Amino acid sequence: MRYSADLKVTLVLAVLAFGGLLFLAFAAVSSYWVTHDLSEQFRRRGEVLAENLAAEAAASLAIDNVFERRLRLLLLTSRATIDDVAYAQVVQGGLVISESIQPGGLELPVILNPPARLTVSRWQHQHTEYLDFIRPLPPGAGSGYIRVGLSLESVQRRTRQVLRVIGGLSVLFTGLAVVGVFGLYSIILRPLDRLMESIRQVSQGAFPVSADIRGCREFEEISAAFNHMAREINRRTEALHQRNAELQQANRAKAEFLAMVGHELKAPLHSIRGYCQLLLEEAEGPLTPAQRTDLQAMLAAANHLLALIQNILRFIERGADSVHLSQVDLGALLQHAADYVRPMAQAKGIRVVVSAPGLPRVLVDETKVRQVLINLLHNAVKYTREGCVEVSAWCAEDGTYVRVRDTGPGIPPEEQQRIFEPFVRIERGESKEARGMGLGLAVVQRYVEAHGGWVKLSSAQGRGSTFTLFLPRQEARAPIREHRQGASTGGRRPAGTVLPQAVPAGPGTATDSEEGSGLAPANELAPAKEEIA
Repeated sequence: MRYSADLKVTLVLAVLAFGGLLFLAFAAVSSYWVTHDLSEQFRRRGEVLAENLAAEAAASLAIDNVFERRLRLLLLTSRATIDDVAYAQVVQGGLVISESIQPGGLELPVILNPPARLTVSRWQHQHTEYLDFIRPLPPGAGSGYIRVGLSLESVQRRTRQVLRVIGGLSVLFTGLAVVGVFGLYSIILRPLDRLMESIRQVSQGAFPVSADIRGCREFEEISAAFNHMAREINRRTEALHQRNAELQQANRAKAEFLAMVGHELKAPLHSIRGYCQLLLEEAEGPLTPAQRTDLQAMLAAANHLLALIQNILRFIERGADSVHLSQVDLGALLQHAADYVRPMAQAKGIRVVVSAPGLPRVLVDETKVRQVLINLLHNAVKYTREGCVEVSAWCAEDGTYVRVRDTGPGIPPEEQQRIFEPFVRIERGESKEARGMGLGLAVVQRYVEAHGGWVKLSSAQGRGSTFTLFLPRQEARAPIREHRQGASTGGRRPAGTVLPQAVPAGPGTATDSEEGSGLAPANELAPAKEEIA
């Protein structure tokens, strides 16, 4: 486990670093004080020794007997060179008259200018330092001086001993600290590792999981809280899965029910519409104006109900997203859709204007594009009380753009995010009899996305609505294309879909677009010539 391994290594390295720094600090301080104290002791000892030797040398030089004088001076220097005293000299008139040096081949530095008072200097020979004391002879003993040297080897040896002791203690305490780190890890961090492992299992969906942590009271409380949370998550997850299964089953049952009811209702509706058409053609005899009005109202209601049923069947039909491509005259398709809703528009005094000059043939699914145009135009006519409905189209390098603009009441901004959702209806003043089921624009979006395109909305209350749809240029070598996205999302735009913000401007139209109402197309007044089912 990377987390625990890194934490252990970090703690051990931290302890080792702390022990090393502690050793260096103690070693530096201890060596300084030991060296300083011993050096001061040696300094005082050397000064006292030099004073005594100078006094004894002056007394010996006062002896007249040359042999006795030299013997006493020799005994004086020999007796002085014991323990840490490395050498002793008696110099008079620039000549060494008595000298004693401990074995080791020590070569003393030459004194060029003898000092007039006691001086102390430090010099080194073969990794050993010496304190050199020079004391002039007392007045009356002639010009000369006493020279005594004390070896600092014992000081250095003592310093090394102190450093070894400090190093040993540092290693000992560092080892104890490392052992303490592992003990601390076992007490505190290992339970956290077990808790983290349990958390990782829960995050991966492994249920049931329990963290059994013993020891400290706080860890036991954390373990109990985590186990309670894991059990609660497991319970809610199972309930959610069960609820999802129930919803899926209910959704399938609803779709099957709607499909069955829709197919069963279409047969009598076709019969009603067919008989109404026959009566309107006066096949059974002439009609009075009142009878013709009643039959037209009956046919319009039947057409409206048939359109609602067809929208439901299109929305729940499996394979509705299969795109069957063919070369289509888009201008003729626009004119056909406009003719489909023109009777309804004329009854309301609304003009339907088509602007699609010089459009080339495009590769699309003719049936689906026709249904998309009829849905958009029907919604525009339905919600427009006065003014006109304009439909325009133009081709660009990337594909074909179609725009449907109306002068209706518009759509509130807070409702524009929901307008393409299935079974969503926006109240815009229509009568209850004219309300649909909220599937028209869901079908529009599904069919357009099946082509790989998009639908965009622009609207403001009181200023009308505009829909812009884009159908990308298709490859002629792909006569059939499957679009799975709409089927998997139930006609909704998938989360994260970004619609283009720049739309190539069409001839004589603005560049804004909008979502529509949610009502399926129904030519309420057109006497369609359909066979009686």
